[in-house]
Amino acid sequence: MSLAPVNEMRSLPLLLCLAPALSLGQSADAKLYRNNILNVQFEHPKAWKVETNRRNESRILIPIEGTQETALLEILPVTFESEKDIWLTAQKTVVANARYELVRQWEEEILRVPMLLTRYSFPNSRGVQVATSALLYSDWPRKFFWRLSAGAFEYEKAEFVWRQVLQSLRTVDGTEFKVLDP
Repeated sequence: MSLAPVNEMRSLPLLLCLAPALSLGQSADAKLYRNNILNVQFEHPKAWKVETNRRNESRILIPIEGTQETALLEILPVTFESEKDIWLTAQKTVVANARYELVRQWEEEILRVPMLLTRYSFPNSRGVQVATSALLYSDWPRKFFWRLSAGAFEYEKAEFVWRQVLQSLRTVDGTEFKVLDP
């Protein structure tokens, strides 16, 4: 019985460190990203530079704290109505055809729906870049697909900030996504 308070006390410093980041949704420094085609919205820092074209494709520049570098977050509406394995195999093929290095593929759950992720690295004029692409495997007609890329040294910081923002991900219409059943 005495272990519970000790464990709670150990996690308290972590919670206190994360509290400013977790309160993004209540901050005056937050803006709302909304994409009706994808039926998604989330709150992000005002410092992010968001551009969305007529096809509802978004390019978002994310400043990397403590550096002059930025990460690129791309959000695209994707049509996909097949098995998870087919998506993952297709992503693996795209990475191989581009001669990039596949780091890993895995699955997570967000909004009670699988998110299929692929991480890879590739060289460019600025050095080695790391990218993760993900598809929200929902029954919505246009799937939420995102790709985050940054320099290898900045990638973890960029992903950390993006993961914090993803905590605010919601549907625009207030309904729950359902898992795709092809």
